[in-house]
Amino acid sequence: MIKYNTVIDSVALHISCDDKKQQHGIMQQLRGWIVFTRLVTIKFDEKIKKYRLLRGNTTLATLTQSATYSNFYIRIRFAGLKSYNYKQDTASYNLLIAIVAFLNTTRYTYRLAELDIALDCLCPFENILIINNNKKANVVYSPLGYVQYFNGVPTSYIEQYPHIQQRKNAVSRAYLYDKSSKEKLPYTLTRFELKLQNRYFLKNDFDVSSIVSAMNNYTILHFDNVNLKEWVIHEYNTHKSLRRVSPHNRLQIDSKVLSSFIKTISTAYVDFYGKIIVPK
Repeated sequence: MIKYNTVIDSVALHISCDDKKQQHGIMQQLRGWIVFTRLVTIKFDEKIKKYRLLRGNTTLATLTQSATYSNFYIRIRFAGLKSYNYKQDTASYNLLIAIVAFLNTTRYTYRLAELDIALDCLCPFENILIINNNKKANVVYSPLGYVQYFNGVPTSYIEQYPHIQQRKNAVSRAYLYDKSSKEKLPYTLTRFELKLQNRYFLKNDFDVSSIVSAMNNYTILHFDNVNLKEWVIHEYNTHKSLRRVSPHNRLQIDSKVLSSFIKTISTAYVDFYGKIIVPK
């Protein structure tokens, strides 16, 4: 059995505001708190009309305010919590905890607008196969095992959304890619990532059972022998059968990682002295 881990990567927070005045007030307080923490610097990017939260020259997160049909909101999107750059990942995580601690303490209404949960597998890209178990009639799916190249990185997009707006409007998206090539890691790492998007969190609670259920829409398989993988693809395409797949081929999400993350996000707070507290 290969070694693999469940990880949380990108996260986006959505803060609901009653009106433009409250939106402006929360934005001012939030920016003031971020400056107070000294975790990052804040710079407004005219091109994208968002604040960049920077560690050196690296953007850890973006901060924006907007409105849709008179629904005012603020959104904070973290670029990724698990890039395998230890200093960058630690800084991103600390910033996330600082922001949710502020929101929990001030009791402003917020929810998740995006969550990327992944399995990071210590094996070559070609040894993993992803099968969607719950196909929707209005979604186009890639052929099983189909490989594309995105900026030179071998990638298998499970669902095909050719237009940007289709990708944005999707409830979720999943893909498999060579993480070691993307991050230029000195070891082999393949990631299967499920991106739960804004529409998902409009319909589902932020809890372990709903996220595990979403992940269970996919069968994640590892093969030591690539020829066996090709045979399984043929069998599945011909008979929709996985009869030659044994339990040790199947990889599963670790729900304890999710439980710990949800608890931390939900319970972090700022004490009377301005210290960030994460209850054990």
